[in-house]
Amino acid sequence: FLALMEAYRSKDPAQISRKAIDASQVPLRTAERCLESLTLAVELLEKGARSVFTDSASAVLLAWAGIHSALLNVSINLPSITDEKIKEEFIQKRFYYAQKADELLHLAREKIRQWQENLEGEKR
Repeated sequence: FLALMEAYRSKDPAQISRKAIDASQVPLRTAERCLESLTLAVELLEKGARSVFTDSASAVLLAWAGIHSALLNVSINLPSITDEKIKEEFIQKRFYYAQKADELLHLAREKIRQWQENLEGEKR
């Protein structure tokens, strides 16, 4: 981030582009790792012990938020990237991670809804 800010001060488009690419790498990796975590958390909702259901549900929500937060940091850098091939690659990854995260969240929310209904049924 600091290197990107320094590049902006230089007003050199090539340097700004290189630093924007560098600054996008970490949030893309973060989104990828969060997607892995989200996938595992959804699997735990389906297969894990009932005693860890709420922990798994919390992990789902946190991982989803982590993905979308990281992707915001990619989005802010895209206009500064002049290499169209790399920019398109980042756009495609951003789209893929966001779409997968949203699909998994939808699946998880259905599991959570079912769990809540079952819990309420047990209390009656």
